Amino acid sequence: MTKPIDILAVLPLRAGYENDIFAAAMRCALESRKEAGCLMYQPYRSQGDHPKLVFIERWHDESAIAFHENTPHFKAFIAFTEGKLANPPEILRLDEIA
Repeated sequence: MTKPIDILAVLPLRAGYENDIFAAAMRCALESRKEAGCLMYQPYRSQGDHPKLVFIERWHDESAIAFHENTPHFKAFIAFTEGKLANPPEILRLDEIA
């Protein structure tokens, strides 16, 4: 049996772009949740003075992630964030500690 893949993506935002990025993240999340291999896709806003966009994701397998990364909504979100991030995103693939 294939173990689901969990991803934590942290995107540090440039000041002034927060609301636009959060709205774009919600649009991307709504479409991503419709994908067959998506088990969870939730955007969050970090607390504090320098907000970050954080995605917590769970995917059925590698092929589900590959499919997601090639969808129009994901590509549109990535294009939308260009020039609006303070630093490159940090993408962590996580293994559950049981």
